[in-house]
Amino acid sequence: GAVADEEGSIDIYDEQSTLPNLHLSDIEQTISDIRRIIGYETYDVSLVLCEDEEMQEMNKETRDVDAPTDILSFPFSDEIVEPGTLKD
Repeated sequence: GAVADEEGSIDIYDEQSTLPNLHLSDIEQTISDIRRIIGYETYDVSLVLCEDEEMQEMNKETRDVDAPTDILSFPFSDEIVEPGTLKD
């Protein structure tokens, strides 16, 4: 995690080949803008871009759904009291 006043990191892993000309810097800027708008500038974000086969495998492992999906998201902590608030 990031220190309270530091901007969190944004890590993008492009493991797909379907869209070879993605502008990852634009995606990173969009993530940064969204974090700022919703007030979570200090939070780290990791984004993995992958093919349907890998997404289906991850969906099966994590949700027991044997199908691809558009988005899988995971909390960075099990200590969440309510969205946006961590346990002391």
